[in-house]
Amino acid sequence: MLQLIFIAIYIIIAIILTIKHIQNRRPKHFIERLIAHFYLWCVGCIAMLGFISHAFFPDWTAQYIGWKAGGFQTEIAIGNLAISIAGFIAFFKGQEFRWGALVPYFIFFVGAGINHIVQIIVHHNMAPGNAGVVLYTDIILPIYLLLIMICHSRIKEKKTRKR
Repeated sequence: MLQLIFIAIYIIIAIILTIKHIQNRRPKHFIERLIAHFYLWCVGCIAMLGFISHAFFPDWTAQYIGWKAGGFQTEIAIGNLAISIAGFIAFFKGQEFRWGALVPYFIFFVGAGINHIVQIIVHHNMAPGNAGVVLYTDIILPIYLLLIMICHSRIKEKKTRKR
């Protein structure tokens, strides 16, 4: 439940900061700011939460997911840390870096989401960290980011063609 609260807070912060930003600037920058804040809050902070939980609270985290604690959590923690840092850097960088940061984020989190589904089907693992909110955010957030990145790319292409 705590993870759900953090995830909801990060998503709300990203939306509020984006709306605040576009109120002060032209609306055409909306998608750009939305993407930047999404990387900061929904990629950077949520992956950092994954790093912290697996690195410093491995027993609780494993139990929350419905698994036994083990050395795999150190590797998951490091993967989350790498994605988190890429998300924080992507906040400040342009579209090319953001595409590069999207690839590992998308693969890691969608892959984890698919693994949660497999765990539900094969092992009937209905633990909150496997069958709850984490399952949905692992799949929905990366797909959403991919879609807004594609929209942003198309908008930029249209602007380039008009020039």
